[in-house]
Amino acid sequence: ASDMVLADDNFASIVAAVEEGRVIFGNIRRCVFYLLSTNIGELFIWALAILAGLPLPVVAVQVLWINLLTDGVATIPLGIEPKHGDALNDLPRRPKAGIVYGGMLWRIMFLALFMAVGSFLLFQWELPRGGLDKARTIAFTVIAAFQWFNALNARSAEQSVFRLGLWSNRWLIGGIGLAVLLQLAVIYIPVLQVLFHTVSLDIVDWAVIVATSGSILVAEEVRKAIAPRLFNRGA
Repeated sequence: ASDMVLADDNFASIVAAVEEGRVIFGNIRRCVFYLLSTNIGELFIWALAILAGLPLPVVAVQVLWINLLTDGVATIPLGIEPKHGDALNDLPRRPKAGIVYGGMLWRIMFLALFMAVGSFLLFQWELPRGGLDKARTIAFTVIAAFQWFNALNARSAEQSVFRLGLWSNRWLIGGIGLAVLLQLAVIYIPVLQVLFHTVSLDIVDWAVIVATSGSILVAEEVRKAIAPRLFNRGA
């Protein structure tokens, strides 16, 4: 008949419960932000290709790979992100504030467009040079790589990932490392090449892919340094 029942005689348990609740709610927001930004980015990529009259940058099996594996190994660790500082010092949320809020939507759109434009331009640039198979392999890989870096962005909307500590969420780093290894397997193991319609890439291709996809982390780090509360409206 009450909203909260204490299992012990220590009223400090109420404070601990409030703190834990804030951490859990923040982690739910991180997961939702990551999933929406990456998947909307994929939709924008296909829309740009269709509007430009180009072949689709990725085929169905590659989309499944990205959504099931790349998203999965990052989303679960984001759900157990450790608390940042003292969660009790944060301002309380408005009672009507939901998981998704206005500022988050603007941040999602900003990063989704960033990923879409970068992936599309790289695909368009490679298409006449290396042919459709190689262009798709590069697009497939750069979309996955964008998500690796965006998982680091998702850890905080305000604080630099380097201030939080790159290794403070070891599960996330491990998940990204696993995604990288599996992506390499898809590109270089002959049986998987046939299954996923990929071709081998050289060191120059990888340099371009990492530079392009890593730009999303650089852009967010610069934004956090200049305007950390830019996307806080409605939080």
